[in-house]
Order: sequence, then C-alpha cells, then structure tokens
Amino acid sequence: SITTNQSLHTKKTEEQEKIQKLENALSLKDIQLENERISHNKELRAEKERFQNSIQDLQLRLYITETRLKTYQDALDQHVESVASNLSNNYTPSLPAKRSTLGIGQMIPSSQR
Repeated sequence: SITTNQSLHTKKTEEQEKIQKLENALSLKDIQLENERISHNKELRAEKERFQNSIQDLQLRLYITETRLKTYQDALDQHVESVASNLSNNYTPSLPAKRSTLGIGQMIPSSQR
C-alpha cells in the first residue's frame, strides 16, 4: 500500500512537472507572440506612414499641375479674347511683323526663346 501511494505520488509529481513545463512553454510562446505582434504593428504603422506621405506628395503634385494648367488656360482664354477683339476692330499692327532671319534647319537657342 505504501508502494502504491509512493507510485501514485511519483506519477502525480511527474504529471505536475509536465504540466509546469507545458505552462512555461506556453508563457514563452505568449511572450514571443506578443513581441511579434508589437513588431508587426510597428512595421504596419511605418508602411502606412510611407503610403500617407506618398499620397500627400502626389496630391501636392496634382494641385501644382492643375494650378499651372488653369494659369495656362486663363492666359489662352485672354489671348483668344484679345485676338477676337482685335480682329473684330479691324486691328492693324503699327509695326510690321518681325521676320525670322534663321535658315532652314537652324534652331533658336533656348536662351532666346
């Protein structure tokens, strides 16, 4: 009977040790998982910030392009109105139109355009 009690006690102790080892392993895995989650969240935040910066850059470029386009459109509209007005008033320039003295194939340097 004493041997049976010792045997049962030894089995309980072994099972408790196994349970303790499994609980320790589970705790380590929980810690590891939490650390990976934190790391992953940091990576996601950094990626989200990069995308937001990229979107802001693109929005700024779009705004600049649209503003430039509107400026050109306004200038073109004013020019068209001016030409139409001059034509309807039988406008004649006071000076003869300047003729180009460049030969065929010659380019106007960009500094003179």
